[in-house]
Amino acid sequence: MKKLINKAWLVLLSVMIFSGLFFTPQSVAVAAPPAQRNVSAILKNAYLVEQNWLLRQSNAIEKSITSAKNLQTVINDAAAKGIDVTALQAALDVFNSSMPAIQASHQQAADILAAHNGFDSNGEVTDATSARETLVSARQSLSEAHFALTNAVLTLKNAILTWKSTNNIQ
Repeated sequence: MKKLINKAWLVLLSVMIFSGLFFTPQSVAVAAPPAQRNVSAILKNAYLVEQNWLLRQSNAIEKSITSAKNLQTVINDAAAKGIDVTALQAALDVFNSSMPAIQASHQQAADILAAHNGFDSNGEVTDATSARETLVSARQSLSEAHFALTNAVLTLKNAILTWKSTNNIQ
């Protein structure tokens, strides 16, 4: 019985070895994973997304600057009526002082995307490594501008709401 079990294991082991050699592919070429096959398409899409973000952020910065100018007019009118605008003017001054840094980060992103290293003039990928570096750098600058602008706008908005409630202004 023991000899029979040993022979069975030997046959099973032989079959496993033989089938392993027989079914082993002769070529070592392996298809690239789907993500690697579509790297250019992914990078091109990311480039378009960041250009769109740049455009939307440009509009947001312009609207913020226009709103700040309008707020200065409101402050001037309120001061002329004898309403205390000290806190509101201080908040607007902080907002205005943050705008050059915001615009600098935004402009840096615009310059990076305009240089389009790794992309041709149509946004097609010419060098995946350079394209990725372009996208990472632009995204970092866009993010810095975005977070700074968002913080500045929210801080100013809170100051306006506080000023309005303090002075019973609708």
